[in-house]
Amino acid sequence: MKKVFIGYVEIAGYYHHLSHGLREIGYSVDEYYYESHKFQYDPKVEAPRRIFRKLREARQAYMAVVNYRFDMNKAYLLASYLFYGNLFFAYMLFSYDVFILSFGSSIFSNNKELKFLKVFGKTIITNIAHGSEARPPYLNGVKLDEQGKWPSLEKLVFMTQIIKGNIRSIEKYSDYVIGAPLTSQLLERQFVNYFSLGLPNPSKKKTEKKQKVDTISHIRILHSPSNPQVKGTAVIRTVIDDLKKAGYQIDYVEVINRPNIEVMDEILKCDFVIDQLYSDSPLATFATEAAFLGKPAIIGGYGWEELKKWIPKNEFPVGVLIEPSELYCTVEKLILDYKLRKDLGEAARNFVLANWDRNRVATKYDLLIKGEVPSCWMLNPTNICYIMGVGLSKEKALENLKSIFDQYDDLSLGIIDKPYLRLEIAKQLRNSKTLKIVY
Repeated sequence: MKKVFIGYVEIAGYYHHLSHGLREIGYSVDEYYYESHKFQYDPKVEAPRRIFRKLREARQAYMAVVNYRFDMNKAYLLASYLFYGNLFFAYMLFSYDVFILSFGSSIFSNNKELKFLKVFGKTIITNIAHGSEARPPYLNGVKLDEQGKWPSLEKLVFMTQIIKGNIRSIEKYSDYVIGAPLTSQLLERQFVNYFSLGLPNPSKKKTEKKQKVDTISHIRILHSPSNPQVKGTAVIRTVIDDLKKAGYQIDYVEVINRPNIEVMDEILKCDFVIDQLYSDSPLATFATEAAFLGKPAIIGGYGWEELKKWIPKNEFPVGVLIEPSELYCTVEKLILDYKLRKDLGEAARNFVLANWDRNRVATKYDLLIKGEVPSCWMLNPTNICYIMGVGLSKEKALENLKSIFDQYDDLSLGIIDKPYLRLEIAKQLRNSKTLKIVY
């Protein structure tokens, strides 16, 4: 039986559920995470080896001073980190056959250990489909500050080059790279379509308690942003206020920075959820959790038509997909139509139960481990043309693109191998109205 290593970053319970799914189909799996997930998707998960816990402590101590000037204390912390890092790497090299690595994470900078894992014949599967580990910083609303301003253009280009270099190492040494179509701008080689695998979740969710009693007049709407600025929470609040002023009786609930168990409880009590306004994923974790409980999720974004080119119709996630400008009318429609809410919720639930049960997703990972990947799962990043990013309006994205593309070439921005993407950027900038540049 092959032994599987999973690490080092948990993403909203993805790897916890994947680990369980792999165990259920016969694999021996150990999980190693640098930090416990702040939303406590599984607070009981602990690294099974003491040496890794020492590495984690050393890493946390070094990362706390990494931006300080170099002195003896920093030198000691770095030496400690490297000592435990090398010790743990030697252990895992001789203990595991398969490595599933998340979020582009590693022990050493730029994924240096992947080369040695490859030399020793290990199977390496790297998932960089979650977001910021692959998405160009100049298309990433996470990089905006609290005032909605970008870092300097020089810093954005520098961050882009760091991510590009990391991706190149991952692509060079991984047996398979898992990517998402709308965050593949910096990838160079074919990758496994994240949506061909799915987002692993338990097949059975607790639905027997505190289920909302449906009423016609009072509608309970839930929004649970991990990052309110990125998720468009300010606009969502404004739309809800406008609907209330129009006479609709709405119980609007926000759950922010709370354990996942509290979010799940609120999903049970709501009529539908609003996930986010500027997404590049048609069914991220919060919306998927709602789907498993039979609640429809509104997801705003600009890339749905592009995404439909790369996901077969029968595999396309079921959500209420809209353009951001359609939020008011969509919420109003769901408030007024009880049957529509029920039908959309049931369709979403049927989809995730049929496609994203953790055993089913684990079975697909089993094909990756065995090297038996269907060709239809593979995508060429050169053919994908999405430029709106995530967490920012179309206007904000075009403002940034105009500024940065006026001053930097395709090589600096990591897209020299993407002629179709560059043409799409030029087209969008030509078609846009006069832009107010904020630099």
